[in-house]
Amino acid sequence: MSEVQIGTTRKIDAVSRITLPNHIKEFLGVDVGYKVELLVVGKDVVIRRKSSYCSMCGKKATHILRDTLFCTACLDFISEKYEAIKNTKEDSFNGKQQEDD
Repeated sequence: MSEVQIGTTRKIDAVSRITLPNHIKEFLGVDVGYKVELLVVGKDVVIRRKSSYCSMCGKKATHILRDTLFCTACLDFISEKYEAIKNTKEDSFNGKQQEDD
């Protein structure tokens, strides 16, 4: 889990609810009616703002990659860049192999 930036302690009420204090709602940028996600990470519960927008361009997200939201265009862009880097590394590796022969 990443470094704690802000924290507090709350009791779970009789119907299994917790109340988010104002300073945490402000930190997350949420208010009444906003959706949040509850994630179990190991033995911790993580509360984060629910987003449905691409982390790169802000358009409607359609894919999740390593817990990050992306639209199709940005995911295609990442894939193209990854393939270009991968091919460059393979070419460099293959060139060094041929020189050694």
